[in-house]
Amino acid sequence: MNLEEKMELNGSLSPADAARYERRLKIMGMEPEKALDAIISDPTPAALVQSFPHQDLYFLVNDIGVEDALPVLAVASSEQWEYFVDVEVWQRDLLDVDGLTRWFDLLLKADPRRCVNWMLAEHTAFFENYLLRHIEVRVREKNEDPSEFGPGWFTFDDWFYIRHREVPDEPVEEGVPYIHPDDRNDVVFSLLQTLSTGDHPRFQSVMLEAMSVLSAE
Repeated sequence: MNLEEKMELNGSLSPADAARYERRLKIMGMEPEKALDAIISDPTPAALVQSFPHQDLYFLVNDIGVEDALPVLAVASSEQWEYFVDVEVWQRDLLDVDGLTRWFDLLLKADPRRCVNWMLAEHTAFFENYLLRHIEVRVREKNEDPSEFGPGWFTFDDWFYIRHREVPDEPVEEGVPYIHPDDRNDVVFSLLQTLSTGDHPRFQSVMLEAMSVLSAE
């Protein structure tokens, strides 16, 4: 029994919280499609979704289907996002990189700016390491023609040029979704584009860090 349930039994919830608690109980007993409709049509969907215990919301999102539940993910709290990602991408102490790519894709679809800001604010090194695993970076010199770089390079500012790395396919465990390299590259591109558009100085800082690490390697 969580704290809110104990407070409900003791009658110590505020009227608004008590009403939200009752709506949440009803939603948990609905068919997935009706549960999604009830959340979307709620007068305060963010407050309702964020009132769910993390595990309950995780099961509800998976019952609905994560692609269909994007409106729920969009208003979930950062702590709830954290719980989903931790459950989905860590197999004991091993990181499922394809699983992480899949969740980056989902969170980008739910709220792209918030997804990138969340990772940079709370998981900076982890986020940068993920990008470094998948990209090469170089700076165009003043009189350098980008056509000399070869195929596959792209830029958002005509200064930093980026190319997707060829990441070796790793063995896929049974039941674990496989991410096609093209789909993975699309997710990485979206992360970079969102960062560049939303906070270009921070984007440049990340690219400089990438160049520093790659040079050291």
